[in-house]
Amino acid sequence: MEVFLYNVPSYLSENALQGQLKASLNNLGISRYICEKANKKNFASVIFPHIADGQKFLAKHGALGSGRQSISRFNFMGAHVKCSKGKRSQQEIDLVVKSMEYLDSSTPPADESTSIVFELKGASCGYTRFVDNQLTYVPEASLADGRFEVLRFSNRFIIAKTSTWLTRIPRSTVVELLWHISGSITLTLSDVPLFFTEASSLSDLFTSLGLGKHLPPRCRLSCINDQHAPVIGKCLVYQFQVSQTNLSEKMRDLKQTGIPVTHHQLDRSLTGVSFESIAEQSNNLKAALANCAAQNLLPFGVLFQLHALAENAYLPPDTLVNLTKVLCSHQAKVPISAEAIRQLFETIDWPLAHGNSDHFSVDSIMAIVEQNEHDCQKLRPPRSAPKQAMIHRVTVTPTRITFHGPEIEPPNRILRKFPKHHDYFIRVQFCDENGKDMYFNPMINLDVVYARFQHVLRNGVEIAGRNYGFLGFSHSSLRSHTVWFSADFNYEGEIHSNHTIVKALGSFSHITCPARCAARIGQAFTETPFSVSLQDATVREIPDVVSKAGDRVFSDGVGTISKDMMHRIWHSLPLKKAAATCFQIRLGGIKGMLALDDRLAGTTLQFRKSMEKFKSPDLGYLEICGSANKPIPLVLNRQIIKIMEDLGVSDSWFLSLQIAAVDKIREVTCSVRNTADFIKQKDIGESLNLYKLIQHSGSLKANYKSEPFLRRVVEAGILRELRLIKHKARIPVIKGIKLYGIMDETGLLQEGQVYVTFDRTELNGDPPGPGRLIVSRAPALHTGDVRIAENIAPVEGHTLGKLRNCIVFSRNGSRDLPSQLSGGDLDGDYYDVIWDPALLLQRITVTSPADYPRVEPMNIGREVTKDDMTSFFVDFMKTDQLGVVATRHMILADQHEEGTHHPDCYKLAELHSTAVDFSKTGIPVSFKDIPKANKYRPDFFATHSKVHIYDRKDLEFEEPAVSAYNEDEDDSMSNVKYYRSEKILGKLYRAINEQQIWQENVKGPSDIADGQFWVEFTRTCLERCRKMTPIDWNRRRKEAKLLRSSYDDAMVAAMDNYSEHPIYPLTELEVVLGYIFNKSGVQTHRQRDRSTRLKDEFDRISTWIVSRIRGYDDDNTAPSIGLEMRVDALELGLACVFVGREEVDDSHRRRGYERLQSFKVVAACSLLADIESMEWGRSL
Repeated sequence: MEVFLYNVPSYLSENALQGQLKASLNNLGISRYICEKANKKNFASVIFPHIADGQKFLAKHGALGSGRQSISRFNFMGAHVKCSKGKRSQQEIDLVVKSMEYLDSSTPPADESTSIVFELKGASCGYTRFVDNQLTYVPEASLADGRFEVLRFSNRFIIAKTSTWLTRIPRSTVVELLWHISGSITLTLSDVPLFFTEASSLSDLFTSLGLGKHLPPRCRLSCINDQHAPVIGKCLVYQFQVSQTNLSEKMRDLKQTGIPVTHHQLDRSLTGVSFESIAEQSNNLKAALANCAAQNLLPFGVLFQLHALAENAYLPPDTLVNLTKVLCSHQAKVPISAEAIRQLFETIDWPLAHGNSDHFSVDSIMAIVEQNEHDCQKLRPPRSAPKQAMIHRVTVTPTRITFHGPEIEPPNRILRKFPKHHDYFIRVQFCDENGKDMYFNPMINLDVVYARFQHVLRNGVEIAGRNYGFLGFSHSSLRSHTVWFSADFNYEGEIHSNHTIVKALGSFSHITCPARCAARIGQAFTETPFSVSLQDATVREIPDVVSKAGDRVFSDGVGTISKDMMHRIWHSLPLKKAAATCFQIRLGGIKGMLALDDRLAGTTLQFRKSMEKFKSPDLGYLEICGSANKPIPLVLNRQIIKIMEDLGVSDSWFLSLQIAAVDKIREVTCSVRNTADFIKQKDIGESLNLYKLIQHSGSLKANYKSEPFLRRVVEAGILRELRLIKHKARIPVIKGIKLYGIMDETGLLQEGQVYVTFDRTELNGDPPGPGRLIVSRAPALHTGDVRIAENIAPVEGHTLGKLRNCIVFSRNGSRDLPSQLSGGDLDGDYYDVIWDPALLLQRITVTSPADYPRVEPMNIGREVTKDDMTSFFVDFMKTDQLGVVATRHMILADQHEEGTHHPDCYKLAELHSTAVDFSKTGIPVSFKDIPKANKYRPDFFATHSKVHIYDRKDLEFEEPAVSAYNEDEDDSMSNVKYYRSEKILGKLYRAINEQQIWQENVKGPSDIADGQFWVEFTRTCLERCRKMTPIDWNRRRKEAKLLRSSYDDAMVAAMDNYSEHPIYPLTELEVVLGYIFNKSGVQTHRQRDRSTRLKDEFDRISTWIVSRIRGYDDDNTAPSIGLEMRVDALELGLACVFVGREEVDDSHRRRGYERLQSFKVVAACSLLADIESMEWGRSL
């Protein structure tokens, strides 16, 4: 039962109200209830699980009469509160009761921490540096705007508050806290805090009196005042003046919470010393770097790293001006490489109270640079592969711009056209200070932030004398809020600017929709790792296949190629990607799929009008985005599971699939063979053939479990798969597959028929035979997105029989099947196929497919300009509701009895279709059109246990704590509450106890002595080597140490470059896995994207180091070598394993880097490959 309370004190939070009501309800013998109250509102609700309790409360305290004339009978905290029966539906009351039951059943530890509050008297922003060996604070900006109020240290944030602004400092960013009895608290931070305007006290008063409809939203700021603006990104030290009352006791308490607290008096006198302001220093540095660039005194790569050291707040700009002068004079004698400067990011620490002042002098920094260069010259660092590029990256946040990289980048058409000018292109990422997306929050106004982003997009970024301006973005980079910038350069006697580069791509003047124009230009930025010359090939257009009514295009996005053309493509692809018959391509303004038609003669390529998005003269090379060289294992997801449940699929089918998948995970560590199979199947250490090292360990007296790093690699790989199953319902389907879709060119297939073909796999077996199967496409939100089709097998020798790894759709009927599957087409979409008899024997109710009206693109009535496209990019960041709509759909489908059949879910499915097309039409989903949801969420959305990857230790779980108070409730959306979902997703979620599986089946003992595995490994390897030839590995020790040093440097660079955070690196384990862990669940879309690039980077590093050990060329091709060189490789491999086991001095690296351990694993894999190769050669 719900009881509504009116005239409640508005300053009470929900938790406070819950506590204050306790005494009154205890007097009535009521112990179970839950309060709901919006922040700063004067009304609330109390939900009683038992109707009798609610009636008892109203009998005692219910208002007399009704409406405004009613009389209060409940005097509560000095207010006359009117109590009446609520009007909420029984369904929503049931959700509240379920949430209470969920809280009762879940027992996370309570967070008993309380905030430590100081009276704030002053604040400033600046930086610290050593002056005469004394750490000195140099203030740059006074933050004395408004009346100072409090400085509060809470569980997650440090909050400084005045009458006009508020700053929130994540505790995780505090490097050091210095305090003095005089009342100063100085915070050295690793990142910029978050700044907001504070709602006025007058607005608070009006709201509390009920005279205002809405509290004005808090506004996110890019700085506090004009003084603060130019220094905010480079000055990461904040000094607060606080009351001295109980200061020592509070600091003692604060130290107990884990913050690094030191009692120290900072020198602020600066007697006889003066520094230019940071703004002046920055201008001087820009001028110095521009002069170096203009006179070609230093390479651009070096200048970029020097600029990055200032912009990323590693060194003061004036120090870098002096360092630049020294480098210029040094360059004529011994040139310094960009890599030698880049490594400074790993060694420069923060200036701290007990730090060494010598480390920050120009002479000391130059000595480090010279040593770095000396090490680089001894062994060449890994180079990018010929088909890859090294691109610098820029991050734009609400407060600053930081520089990173260079990073490996798969080629696209633009980069391929200018292979010697890659440093004139940069990728620019727009995100929050922590590297994550700017998330929508109705209580926070982000207009200032987006105005700043728009300013950068329109005016560009200056880097070391070059001005980089907006160039374009691909569809995937739009989703990840990343764009390409370019600077002007001279190529073949012509100046190329962002304007001329775009103009050369093709004609876009006829496009009057900014979103569509950007999408068309973005085709040139699609990653196309391979290209094929079309010289002497026949390229022609053929008509599209349409329905009899002319309203459906069956061939939307797909063309054909001849057998000879297919073979030409094969010759341009790596061996492991060859033998495909279907390819996703780009060709000038043409995009889509090309599939084999063996009836075509010669070297022929046929495209259709639906594939040509714009006219382009750039038709000399066919670019390959992807190829159907192997089938993709099918996994379910939460959306498709919910739809299938509502169509009549039994819970037992899903649960049995999940049980089988979890059992397989449980068995991974049961035997070395199982582990090796898992490592191979999941492509962990693919470039090393890591699974072979695991296999080999089975023949040793101590297997991989006795080697801590190898064990952690295996455990982390298992954890990744387990979390995907539990938190995303990514359940493998053995009798299922994911395939590219193409059209039947022959007309064999009739309406409702398909042909499924793929190469036999150990996991999935053979393709399905003739009969019924289920076809769908992700993302699926409409119940009609799941269709039943009939699989047809062509006769021997038929054209369709030559196809591999695809699903072929019919060209006949009134409507093409792909368009019925979440609005799919054939330009590269994947389709999910299931032929499991246990599913198909069930009574599945298929509903009509969705058929939404076409959304007309925005039309500005003129040619689209660069500013139009940048405005669209910012609008997309502001208003993209795709994730909101998809999440809302899952919540409402779980809460409504009808599930995905509920009208709100159908509405959301249509809005999702609009949101998907937003990137092409420019028409966003309006937030007000999205069906409303309450604050209750099913338990499969609940906060997950966090996973910590400790330095040289095990992975550990940490239960989510229930905060003693909501420290962010003043600007967050209403507190989310969870309930136990009784539908299939809730059952699947609760069926997995990941911590139990982890402890019982995955986690190995942590007390095994490190070294036992390597003693056995080296002993057996030496025995095998000595059977073939005399071995003296010790003579190669020096070379092995150099290899290890270079490998470790490359790994640290990857840990830095691929981290979302500008300061905190990834772990070595994440680099080896090629997977960035999200501590509290599964990856974000950006983490998935960066993980793909990270995997490529580790493949590059490991391939390079193995090629050096084995004496291969840089492209890892084996030269024709004799016995002597083979012996050299064996000796160097052994030396690398032995050297890899030794402790190294890594004290030159700043805090945050773990001691690296993977070199010996890479060396062991290389050594095993050499031993097996030599043994195989001797056996012939």
